[in-house]
Amino acid sequence: MKFYRIGFALTAFFLLTPTFASQCPTADEVRHCRGGECNFQRLSGWSTQVFYTDQGKPFSFQKMHVENTGRGKKISCFYTYINPDDNRMMPPALVLRTMIE
Repeated sequence: MKFYRIGFALTAFFLLTPTFASQCPTADEVRHCRGGECNFQRLSGWSTQVFYTDQGKPFSFQKMHVENTGRGKKISCFYTYINPDDNRMMPPALVLRTMIE
């Protein structure tokens, strides 16, 4: 009976691991600020495409897009700045992409 429980726990762990890996990093993990200057961080396993930077505005996660391909799932995470004048999101400033097989 013990082996059954251990096997079940291991199987559940391996099946749920890709679910946890599909989560987008937070905006704080993506952008690092020191003093008055902020830079985008390189994250292991993620490709980065920067469209623009804006030092004076708050940075936020915008949306996640998951696409099924022949090789697995392609996950795209979009981040943007927030205009402090009207609290509206600006166009995407950064896109992170990864593949999960």
